[in-house]
Amino acid sequence: YTVIKSLLSSNGDTSRSALGCDTATKLTSVQIQTLKNNGYQYVGRYLTNTPNGTLDKCLTLTEINNILSSGLKLFLIFQESGNSAANFTNIIGNKNGEKAFEAASSFGIIQNETIYFAVDFDPTEDVIRSNVVPYFRGILNSRAKKYKIGVYGTRNVCNILRSELNISNFFVSDASYGFSGNLGFTMPKEWSFDQFSTDISIGTGNGQVSIDKVAVSGKDNGVTKIVTPGINNFYNYLTSVFNLAMNYSKNDISKSNKLVLQFFRKKGGYGGDWFGTSVSNDASNIQWNLVAGEIDDDFCNLVKSTLDQDIPEFKDPSTDCYYDFEHLAATLQSNMHVFIDTENEGLDLFIDLYSGWMGDLTTFAKDIETGKPSNKSYQEYANERLFQPGTSFSMEDYIADIDGINLARSLLSNTSMKITDAFYNYFMNAENGETYSSTRTALWIIRTYGNYSAFKEQSDYLNQDVVPISTFRLLLNKSSTISKDAYTAAHNAFNDYVRSCLQ
Repeated sequence: YTVIKSLLSSNGDTSRSALGCDTATKLTSVQIQTLKNNGYQYVGRYLTNTPNGTLDKCLTLTEINNILSSGLKLFLIFQESGNSAANFTNIIGNKNGEKAFEAASSFGIIQNETIYFAVDFDPTEDVIRSNVVPYFRGILNSRAKKYKIGVYGTRNVCNILRSELNISNFFVSDASYGFSGNLGFTMPKEWSFDQFSTDISIGTGNGQVSIDKVAVSGKDNGVTKIVTPGINNFYNYLTSVFNLAMNYSKNDISKSNKLVLQFFRKKGGYGGDWFGTSVSNDASNIQWNLVAGEIDDDFCNLVKSTLDQDIPEFKDPSTDCYYDFEHLAATLQSNMHVFIDTENEGLDLFIDLYSGWMGDLTTFAKDIETGKPSNKSYQEYANERLFQPGTSFSMEDYIADIDGINLARSLLSNTSMKITDAFYNYFMNAENGETYSSTRTALWIIRTYGNYSAFKEQSDYLNQDVVPISTFRLLLNKSSTISKDAYTAAHNAFNDYVRSCLQ
């Protein structure tokens, strides 16, 4: 019966089960549970409201988090009055693409996801070519192209857009079985979702919700995670600081990158007045000014007076830690700054290491020495405490250290690259499915050492009580009484973590 119905009409047997649904309802936790109880695994929701409309249908961040934490997958719909030919022009498409991009970005939607733009009426072939195709050209020329562009519409709309614009993500409106665009037209083979029944009420009481039933092909896996939206706010702030630096440096990109890093270093206490003491570090300003370069106080004051606002916080997309960008700025600039001159690269390498992960690992050994309980071995305690809050080598420290190395490599290999572009490419660009930051450890090891064995060889070498290693240990820990067992335990715990990231 189901097969016969599917042959006779586009919507087929509307009583059949479905894995997907869409709804204009802002879903509560109880309604989300209703969807799960009825076997739904995907839910489509709207990115925005219709301007001056009466229906409040747009997503909220809380709703997204509730949907994803429940195990449901989300797919995204953009529709603002897309129900007549007059709503489809190239200009409107471009504006709607920008709106969709802004909305998706504000929710932290990763940029390999699909946004389905609705064509919610039955255009003839002439209208599709004269109005709908230019509309989608406008979308493809907007920032929405950073996402995958999808179409909600009749079979004919989908097939023509596939042919004309090479769009290949379709949410087919087959429930409109009387639409001419569904009569006699084949299903687009790239279909992701197929809406075949509308206005279905499920659940009871507070859990009751009205949905449309949607078949799922599996082509679009849906949104299963988001990056913390704060990263977009921080990126905009970083861009503002960089623009000030470009104006201050008369459009010198390399100098502007340095100025931006100096501003964040000073905010974090990683340098400043030559004879002052840093705010958050044991090292003096003179030490940071030597290893990472002097700070331009005039520029820092300019940023403070121009952008009189708190720096937006953001979480690392992979670890969910609040990001310490000031720490990253210090490590990054240390890795880009030559301490003495190019004939002293051996010493400069040590400076880079001890201003980053090796410095944090060294102070972590002091934590092990002074904090180890009597009923645990050095190694047990080191394994237990590595990257834990309250230690001198937290996960926040680690990711800032490693990202500083990785970003320094990118900027040093391309002197015309803006730090804003380096940040975006590393933390926010997920065109290949994941951001570079999600594989930071592997990226660091492969680019710097080639393989784990070469890294471990250097790590073992750095676990010796010889000059200049002993000098750095004394400088950082202000103590010569830290035992070899504590240093070795710290190194072993760190080495094991790095190896685990490569497996």
